[in-house]
Amino acid sequence: MTILLTRDIEFIIAEVKTEGYLYSVIRQHDDVIRKHWQLI
Repeated sequence: MTILLTRDIEFIIAEVKTEGYLYSVIRQHDDVIRKHWQLI
C-alpha cells in the first residue's frame, strides 16, 4: 500500500512539473508574440 501511494505521489509530481513546464513555455511564447506586435 505504501509503495503504491509513493508511486502515485511521484507520478502526480511528474505531471505537475510537466504541466508547469508547458505553461511557462506557453507564457514565454505569448510574451515573444506581444513584443513582436509592439515592434510593428
